Amino acid sequence: HLDTINLPMLSASVALSAGSAAITAPIAAPGRGAVRAAAPALMDKSGLEGFAKELNPVVGYWDPLNLSNGEFWGDSNSATIGFLRESEIKHGRVAMAGFVGYIVHANDIRFPWDKVAMAAPKGLSPQELWDVTPEAAKWQIILTIAFLEFWRENSYILSKEGEQHYMRGGKPGYFPTFSELWDVTPEAAKWQIILTIAFLEFWRENSYILSKEGEQHYMRGGKPGYFPTFSELPHPVPFNLFDPFGFSKNASPEKKAKGLLAEVNNGRLAMIGLMGFLSEAKVPGSVPALANVGIRPYAGEVMAPFDANFHLF
Repeated sequence: HLDTINLPMLSASVALSAGSAAITAPIAAPGRGAVRAAAPALMDKSGLEGFAKELNPVVGYWDPLNLSNGEFWGDSNSATIGFLRESEIKHGRVAMAGFVGYIVHANDIRFPWDKVAMAAPKGLSPQELWDVTPEAAKWQIILTIAFLEFWRENSYILSKEGEQHYMRGGKPGYFPTFSELWDVTPEAAKWQIILTIAFLEFWRENSYILSKEGEQHYMRGGKPGYFPTFSELPHPVPFNLFDPFGFSKNASPEKKAKGLLAEVNNGRLAMIGLMGFLSEAKVPGSVPALANVGIRPYAGEVMAPFDANFHLF
């Protein structure tokens, strides 16, 4: 039986993995002027090559699939490079959150005010916790992600903050604030209203949510006109997602550039680490460095995350 993850052992294993993969912070930090100079040219291949050296002088520029020369969807090469940079930053951020989240869930750490989390049985792998998550909670996650994707990709919203889309010369990894939620174009406003109404309809019709409040659906003997509270919703997100605590608001361009290097490096390592967790859980012993840290096995299919307890209709 595998118990909780041995954190000291895990730290050592990750450090070893980082060394072997050579995805680490730069050995010698580049001068401030050099970091700043590379930033404007990152929409072309030469800029990527210089950026790669700043990220890791040992590995340098490595593009075995020759993606940086592509023109995805018939668009320009600079647009393709913008897309690739955005994808790496976004996936790196998700992986960093997922890496920490995996450790938290694997050790059965729960927030006491989260009713859904506290109701889930302990001793499960993080993958199994998703399987036992109520369908309503899964929909909350999916709809929230869908909205954030829509907001990030909206060129009008970006333009109101002086930014452009990352495939049109904009800043990869930038996430717009929510200050323009009301003063958007009619089309964006319509989508917001439609999505909000759709969510409210979904919330009202959901038998699981109603049952948590001792109610039933109005077609099953429940009270017509009753609308469930939002006590089952996760807490609101009142922060700017790009810089929630304002750490970068007044930072110098040099400090921001240095932070980008650290974020990309940490994101790359987190993607490797998270896939290591998933691989070891699926095939015990497949990641030797993690063989003895207590990764709980998972017999399900991580590439079909909606297979258990999920239905479109």
